[in-house]
Amino acid sequence: TRTAMEVIASWLNRAENETNVIWLAHSVDLIEQAAACFEEVWSHIGQKNVQLRILDGSRAGLEKFESDSCFIVSTFQSLILTLEKVILRLL
Repeated sequence: TRTAMEVIASWLNRAENETNVIWLAHSVDLIEQAAACFEEVWSHIGQKNVQLRILDGSRAGLEKFESDSCFIVSTFQSLILTLEKVILRLL
């Protein structure tokens, strides 16, 4: 996880425009681990504002997007349910 987060952080630093990254995991424990690792890595090498968004059964991390880049951490199930809700709102 640490090496992947360093690669993602480096890529986010080089991105010229706002960029979103989605990290998918099978369980809430794994998304918590990924979020904590991203925060740790970003605190040392982050060069701009990136929002950490956690999407799981109890947190709706896709609400109120701002113009910053986002690192979105989600379970597969939570992402699918959220996308279904967004699609239904658009109909």
